Amino acid sequence: MLPSETKVLIVDDSVHVRLLLRATLDKLGFPPVLQAADGEEGWQLFLTESPHLVFLDQIMPRMDGAEVLARIRSHGADTRVIVLSSVAGAEKIIHAKEMGADHYILKPFTREKVAEVLSQLGWEIQVEADS
Repeated sequence: MLPSETKVLIVDDSVHVRLLLRATLDKLGFPPVLQAADGEEGWQLFLTESPHLVFLDQIMPRMDGAEVLARIRSHGADTRVIVLSSVAGAEKIIHAKEMGADHYILKPFTREKVAEVLSQLGWEIQVEADS
């Protein structure tokens, strides 16, 4: 899939992470992204916007990432979900994948790491050099 044809939703309670990821995706050729500051807002945007790709924080107010992920998967959507977390550890990664996450990225992340994960999930990524 081409980045320019992808509707993306970022769900993270950190405005810094949302801005950094939005800038990263912009550099990778994605259109403007949808953003939510907590799980409940993210779930509502998911229902109304039907994104192709969701970047989902694990620990958030009002609804955590695990609950949002469970709802996305029970909804029957084939949306790709990449879990974002500052919590490392094999058990966290395994749990996220068992819950239905397509991939897991540790924070802080680099543009190269995001590009690598998106390429592994089937997006045609061209990494631009920084100017």
